[in-house]
Amino acid sequence: MEKLKTWIASFIIAMIVLGLGHFGGDKEVRQHSTGFVVTYFPFFMAFEAFLLYWAIIGMYKGFKKSSKPYGKTIISTKYDDKDLISFKNLYNRRILNNSRSLSPYETPAEDIIKWVKEPDNSTYINRFAFAKKDSELFGFIFATYYFKAKLSFISYLVINDKIKEARTIDIQDRLVAQLFKFENKQFKQIQGVVAEVEYDNNTSNDRSNKKIRDFKALSRTSGYKLWTLWDVPSKEPDPSPETSSSANERQIVLLYIRTENNPKFESNEPPTKAEIENILKFVYLNVYYDSHIDDDNLCKKYRTYLDGLYKRVWAEYEFKQLNQSIPRSSI
Repeated sequence: MEKLKTWIASFIIAMIVLGLGHFGGDKEVRQHSTGFVVTYFPFFMAFEAFLLYWAIIGMYKGFKKSSKPYGKTIISTKYDDKDLISFKNLYNRRILNNSRSLSPYETPAEDIIKWVKEPDNSTYINRFAFAKKDSELFGFIFATYYFKAKLSFISYLVINDKIKEARTIDIQDRLVAQLFKFENKQFKQIQGVVAEVEYDNNTSNDRSNKKIRDFKALSRTSGYKLWTLWDVPSKEPDPSPETSSSANERQIVLLYIRTENNPKFESNEPPTKAEIENILKFVYLNVYYDSHIDDDNLCKKYRTYLDGLYKRVWAEYEFKQLNQSIPRSSI
């Protein structure tokens, strides 16, 4: 109804502007500069003007909409119950099918809520930020900073793919940037950020893996260099503490970013052997160690399994490095 009223009002305005008073009168005959005689009817003149007017209004509205600032899109660390519902829905839709929860006592959707609400402790700090415009959740990032290792692990970076605006503006950039802006002074001692992506047999380099390309783009935008640790034979542990079997492990690729506090921040050299060792210890003996297992015996069993997994991955990495350092002529 409102559109119809607008259309009628626009038509009336156009008719008035071009001489509605002459409507139904005699036709006008004018000599064009080319010599042709052109016949004008006031009604058609008014109608053409209306179409032009309508086109201009349409273009103006379209421009106004496309150039609307994204200032209302906020990056926040404070949330309420409604936000948590949105988090769970987005988490279930984007992550649930690909997630393997470390804890058998929780569902994946409950994991993230539990971690978000978990208070800071002397070992690590959970950091959570989300992007929202009005009542729509655009995306969120969840990371954990470990004091002793001085490294942060990005557990989730999720964007709402059903909202076009969330995909086209710099939501991911702003979420990653927020990771480095938390006010806790101890968090500012961070020397690096680690993330993992699933290994795909069809992808053997950065360009062929979309997630890695996205992380690389985000790191460049934030002013950091991302290293893809293809040479490190990393594996995601068996998610079940009861089985703790190598048969249930899955190959992954680790990503590493040096931050300003890292002595090698400005270096273009790839991570050293010492850095690789520190990263692997961090992933297996810090991140996966904190598996929220309530049963003490089961927790001890799972950590023993993780100790063995770390040693296996490290041994395989050293073996690969040794083979690469031996000249072909000496084999």
